[in-house]
Amino acid sequence: MIESVSLQKRFLEKRRRWNARRKNRFRDLIGLNSRRSSKKVIGLIGLSRGVGTSHLSLMLGNYLVNVLGIKTAIVCFDDGSLVDLLKQIFDRKNNSVFSKNNEEVEKFRGITHNGIDIFSHRSCENWRTLTNTYQYVIIDISVSDYNYSKAVKDFVSCDKKIIVGSMTPYKLNECIERFKRIKTLVGKEELSVVSMTYNKEEAKALKESFGVTIKAIPYEQDLRVTNGSNLKWLDELIFAQKIYHIQFNTKIK
Repeated sequence: MIESVSLQKRFLEKRRRWNARRKNRFRDLIGLNSRRSSKKVIGLIGLSRGVGTSHLSLMLGNYLVNVLGIKTAIVCFDDGSLVDLLKQIFDRKNNSVFSKNNEEVEKFRGITHNGIDIFSHRSCENWRTLTNTYQYVIIDISVSDYNYSKAVKDFVSCDKKIIVGSMTPYKLNECIERFKRIKTLVGKEELSVVSMTYNKEEAKALKESFGVTIKAIPYEQDLRVTNGSNLKWLDELIFAQKIYHIQFNTKIK
């Protein structure tokens, strides 16, 4: 009996060391140590209603926090409805949504969901102070937000800029017009453009007209986990310099 327990302990210790080595190899592969030493503000802005801006924000937050182990906050530029909705959902499930040991969450009346601290812009207008505590801050700007025009200026100042559009026929023209206005503010800087809906013919036409390369957002059903097949896409979206970008060969009037 004693020998059996001893063998089990040795097996568990061997597996723990193997998992640790595997984790370190993964971190070395993606350059995680160097990433953890840097700070970045990621801006996501939607070009129409219901294009999945908040969905993608949570996907990115989950990847940074629960895959890479990077402390991350999300700031929703809405009227507080998303944070309130999450609070209601968690309360119904009898889950604690407030982190008692997190000064920022308490101060700005945010919530902690799946390890990600989420704030409403209305209770955290001076959101840039969060960069003193968090390595990555994601700002989530949707068309329906009450301060969309003002938020665009915050988006322009972000380190990484991601535009979320739609290739759905009845949303496409609206997305193109908003994209033109945002591009005027950003200038020649590279942007990432993504869409949950994708059409090869429309994508080709947009590339020919505006030099825009659009990438389809991969499907993620459960935002509490990150599908293994989506790891590379998420990593390249956040960290790659020239993978998903726009090159403008024509002037936009």
